[in-house]
Amino acid sequence: PREILSHFGSEMNGVVHSVSQFLSYTVLLEMGIGAVIPASLYAPLASGDHLRISAILSSGYKVYRRIGLICIAYVITLAALFPTLSGISAALSLVIVLGISRIVSYMVGQPEQFLVISDQKGYVIYILATASQIVNTIIQVILIRSGNPLYVIKLAGTLVGFVQIGLILLYVKRHY
Repeated sequence: PREILSHFGSEMNGVVHSVSQFLSYTVLLEMGIGAVIPASLYAPLASGDHLRISAILSSGYKVYRRIGLICIAYVITLAALFPTLSGISAALSLVIVLGISRIVSYMVGQPEQFLVISDQKGYVIYILATASQIVNTIIQVILIRSGNPLYVIKLAGTLVGFVQIGLILLYVKRHY
């Protein structure tokens, strides 16, 4: 935030936080499913019931893809309204970039994360998240100081998040 404030001003920092806040409301779409899936996986993981694990993950994929589709509609609506209401044209690109990140987080990799956490290997997820945050911060500071537009900086952060999701998927593929 300090770098964004010093290079883009408080108005753009406010836009980033406002868009992020609006997008955070999509978590309400989960309606507790984020607790149900891991709880459902404990017994099948303990007994090695791969068929049941697969069925639970398959149901999770369906739910999170639906949430992702609803999120797409929400991001489109937000992209149409936010720039007009805020009077800041750069808000459109920020809504799209930050929205894509949110959509992908729902549509790809969420059930896999639950699987790893339910298997008592949550440290893998947390290590990847920590490393991703550190890399993301370094890249964004470099891009800010290099004079890049804010949407490019946030897009780089989104891409780092995609790498994190890819590494989680790779871990699940190799270990499960």
